[in-house]
Amino acid sequence: MHSKWHVSLLLKNKTLIVLAHSARTIAQAAKQAGYEVIAVDAFSDLETQDACLITHQVPLNEWRFDLSVLVKSLDQLYSQYPQAEVVFGAGVEYAINYFDDYPLWHLRGFSASSIRQLRDPRQFFLGLDELAIPHPKVSFQTTDCVMTNDSSWLLKDAQGSGGCQVRFAANQAILEHSAALCLALKQGQYLQQYCQGEAISVLVLADRAKLNIIGFNRQQHEQGSAELPFIYLGLEANICLPEEQVEQVMKYLQMLSIKFELRGLFSLDMMLSANTIKVLELNPRIPASLEHYQQLLPNTNLIEAHLHACRGLEATSLPKASGRAANRILFAPYSGRLNEPMEWPEWASDRPIAGTIFQAGEPICSITAKDNAVSSNEQSQTLAALLESRSRAILQQLNRIN
Repeated sequence: MHSKWHVSLLLKNKTLIVLAHSARTIAQAAKQAGYEVIAVDAFSDLETQDACLITHQVPLNEWRFDLSVLVKSLDQLYSQYPQAEVVFGAGVEYAINYFDDYPLWHLRGFSASSIRQLRDPRQFFLGLDELAIPHPKVSFQTTDCVMTNDSSWLLKDAQGSGGCQVRFAANQAILEHSAALCLALKQGQYLQQYCQGEAISVLVLADRAKLNIIGFNRQQHEQGSAELPFIYLGLEANICLPEEQVEQVMKYLQMLSIKFELRGLFSLDMMLSANTIKVLELNPRIPASLEHYQQLLPNTNLIEAHLHACRGLEATSLPKASGRAANRILFAPYSGRLNEPMEWPEWASDRPIAGTIFQAGEPICSITAKDNAVSSNEQSQTLAALLESRSRAILQQLNRIN
């Protein structure tokens, strides 16, 4: 019988395909763990190219992969690497049905059927109700949003990610548009009652023996335009919660693990309001917070731990993260082109290559900040100010070279 370490050595240098809107963080960690990485993502930025053997850039259409281009890339990779291991990041939700066409690939994470189940709002919220796990009220009846005629309902799409799939169902400014959407809810769409509070999430690693809470996060969203009022801006990782709230979340996770098949790295999104924690959704794939905890746990490769868990092995004991890490996605304030190579600071990631064309509102890069001191609530303001100043510095540099 092989030990888990011997099994790991045997599997090293195999091909690992990463599918995500942005594959950079997963690709970098996988390369460090000794894998030959192929990325299928929307940006093919400098760091992703550096970490990968091959990159396939698939454009986004309304914040979703262009499926015709995606399928061509997957077909090509399947013909070349039919026995590859595959991991998912954000963006897989809309494309998961296509993976039934690649039966020899080894999906390392939630199975395609589990992803479909967890991203089916009817099945997921029915499961929460059966487990008596609190969540905001949901409805699949279009009359709810039309009758209220206010901003108390959100229109969501479980096949989206990054806040791009969330809109007010009956905001005064977009009532006519949203009502039209509500009258023709598509598969995966649902209405969820809007509730005030703090958007938080928890990063979890599930192996065959246990659930490991890696850390809690505060999500940064911005109520911006009518089209994208809840666009994801970034998050602050390793925030402190009272012990009773940590225990409550672990109870939710344990119940969910009985109802659903939880495997590898995933996140649970929640709303914290008046000391009440309500579940919003479960993301059955490697979440964006991986980057933050990889920074806070530099001696632990979380992708290696994920792959161990998904192969049916017990993950190694994970150390407790110390300090806090935060990021902010920098969106283009105007349309333009990166005319020449930039000298990027070390705290900028997802760096576009020279010649990249971007439209107003599209992501340019990510800004990161870290504080290694013992995690405390005072760090939040310090990190936020640092991210703001660094964002301004990047925009000033872009203005100079364009």
